[in-house]
Amino acid sequence: MNRNGRRSFLFILPLDYNRGGSGSGGGGGGGGGAGGGSDISKDHCNKTVDIFEDISSPEVSNQNVGRPLTCWYRFRTLKGAPRDFVLRLRFKKFKVGQLLNATHCEGGYLQIVDGNAKTDVSNRREPGMFCGEAEQPQTFISETSYVKVLFHTDNFTDQVSPSVSL
Repeated sequence: MNRNGRRSFLFILPLDYNRGGSGSGGGGGGGGGAGGGSDISKDHCNKTVDIFEDISSPEVSNQNVGRPLTCWYRFRTLKGAPRDFVLRLRFKKFKVGQLLNATHCEGGYLQIVDGNAKTDVSNRREPGMFCGEAEQPQTFISETSYVKVLFHTDNFTDQVSPSVSL
């Protein structure tokens, strides 16, 4: 149980995206998600992740290097689990885009959408964007049992690295 008395699952997501640029951690303002990007293997991006399932980023290849890349992962609790379960996402390391003027992400971002149209609580209309670099693990605890993580980079290389665990 978490501090609010709600049951929770811990997901560990070993995501390794690489994008040059540095910045100091933190998040910028809200905004909508981005679309497009290069073709992505269904094994690595744009998928629903069950508890205890590991995920990883696409490999850098001739088809995606230097191109925009957008990936999403939808996390869910076990089928039949009570709706009051929450999810904990542990970001082992984080380096994507660059935070400018403490308000804007340039070059890439990670977005966490907590909740959906069926939940009473949701930040889906104004999800925050996170960018920059954090070398210490950070944990996100959801308010709902529905979480979607969206990663975007303007220039996919082997230098971007959000490493997340569920």
